[in-house]
Amino acid sequence: MNKFHSNSTLQLSSHALLQRNRRRYLLVKLSLLFSIFLLSPYLIAQTLSQSTSLSSKLPAPKSSAPKSSAPKFIDTRSGRWFLAWNDEFEGNRIDTDKWSLEINAEGGDNNELQYYTERKENAWVESGQLHIRAIKEEFLYKGITRQYTSARLRTFDKADWTYGRFEIRAKLPHGQGLWPAVSMLPNTCQTSCGEIHIMEAINLRKSGKNEVFGTLLHGDNFPKNIHTTKTFSPKTSVVDTFHTYAIEWEKGEIRWYIDGEHYQTQKYTSAGAYPAPFNQSFYLILNVAVGGDLPGGPTPQTPFPQTMEVDYVRVFQKPPSITPPKSDIATF
Repeated sequence: MNKFHSNSTLQLSSHALLQRNRRRYLLVKLSLLFSIFLLSPYLIAQTLSQSTSLSSKLPAPKSSAPKSSAPKFIDTRSGRWFLAWNDEFEGNRIDTDKWSLEINAEGGDNNELQYYTERKENAWVESGQLHIRAIKEEFLYKGITRQYTSARLRTFDKADWTYGRFEIRAKLPHGQGLWPAVSMLPNTCQTSCGEIHIMEAINLRKSGKNEVFGTLLHGDNFPKNIHTTKTFSPKTSVVDTFHTYAIEWEKGEIRWYIDGEHYQTQKYTSAGAYPAPFNQSFYLILNVAVGGDLPGGPTPQTPFPQTMEVDYVRVFQKPPSITPPKSDIATF
């Protein structure tokens, strides 16, 4: 065999081998593509199944549904009460047609330590709730310096009532020296004309544990006044959980409730040497005090800031001439 013939044969063999490898490569590639095409529905189904399984293990998103609106009336064991006034704390500001913010550093006749301000740092509306915050800070105003600030909202000169059912749904601040309260005072005078404390609490999670209390003060000025109170401990935390605090105030009697559970009744008379004058108009107060004779002062371990969150305030009365439709009834 000559050299030329040998080289030609080698070139042809190499060319044939290259062509054959290309055909095999194309066949393998086509086979893989065809397999993927056949398996794609199964793979998609598996992927969707795994995604669904994973999503089912994730926590459900928090509901953003708005809270229920105030009922036009409610039925309790004492009868039917009709909505007369309410604040659901909607929007992004405190309704100054309903509330005023007191500026006061006098200590509430109890040697309290806070300066009540009208600043947004101490009281504001957000996410459908009123926030009243006590802050540890040095605050100077009109020549008076305090080491704590807070807020005190009241309906004085804006709304007041004689008798009614008063409901406040709230979460409370905690710690030594904290004193949240929901109270009522008469328009014309102070302690000698009576005080109604719908809810008070002191030193929650400390000496105050999980107790709240309802109180009446009336008669002469302190310390000659008459002071009657009773405590109650809900089954769940008043700090971590919203509870509804209520009184039903009628002629000669006031009843206290937490979450619809009746825990005390106080009867009173408007006669005698020290009459209980709970037969006149009273206005509402929401506040968080710091320190004072009752709770004592905060300690270095007291956590600040501390906030009372109020979901709503509702006032019901008994106007006998109103007959609402049954569809609006709320019963407990």
